[in-house]
Amino acid sequence: MLPEPLQTVTLSVYDKYTNSKQSYTLKTVDVKDQHLIIQSPMQLLPNGKPLRSGTKVEISYVRAGTMYLFETEVIKAFEEQEPLLLLRTPFPEQIQKIQRRQYLRVPTNLVMTLSLNDGKEQLEAPLIDLSGGGFLLALTLREAEKLSLSVDGKLPIEERGRKHYIPFKARVVNVKYNQEKKRYEVAFQFTEIKESDREVIIRYCFARQLELHRKGVKS
Repeated sequence: MLPEPLQTVTLSVYDKYTNSKQSYTLKTVDVKDQHLIIQSPMQLLPNGKPLRSGTKVEISYVRAGTMYLFETEVIKAFEEQEPLLLLRTPFPEQIQKIQRRQYLRVPTNLVMTLSLNDGKEQLEAPLIDLSGGGFLLALTLREAEKLSLSVDGKLPIEERGRKHYIPFKARVVNVKYNQEKKRYEVAFQFTEIKESDREVIIRYCFARQLELHRKGVKS
């Protein structure tokens, strides 16, 4: 399953000078049987060089809540109204389906806003972790006592320099007290959320996983 035109994808390229992958969030412009065209990264690679013909790259993207990934190469870089890359289209068997039964869950440092008491009160709480299916919040006893079983909220996620405030409804599925950290950890499952917003969350989770991997942090 190839990405669709105008779909957001992540292009990753291995940099031998830093022994790491550099990733860019870009838009697909056109998809054909033999090639696909995507935006070219505006910034240079860590070694100061732009992407050139023959460069091996990895493309990852989300379709219907599932992560797909394939390796390909740059056929050429060119410019029309903006800098673009022409990539070789992979064979169907070269496309890996990464996410299958569960949403990837990653630790995060985001702060979420919940609406309490029919919207009369706002609660800002730090997220312990996040996935496309739900999230885990850290709360004090007083904050936990204010919760109802179902909540409304907004989740701030930044993508391509744009801040998304994703509205959702969620329900409590688990509550436990962390004795070591002296806090309540409340797990929520999304009950109402746009699928397009869920895909923004999933892309964030995969990007966050790559970031933690580069830092040597286990998620």
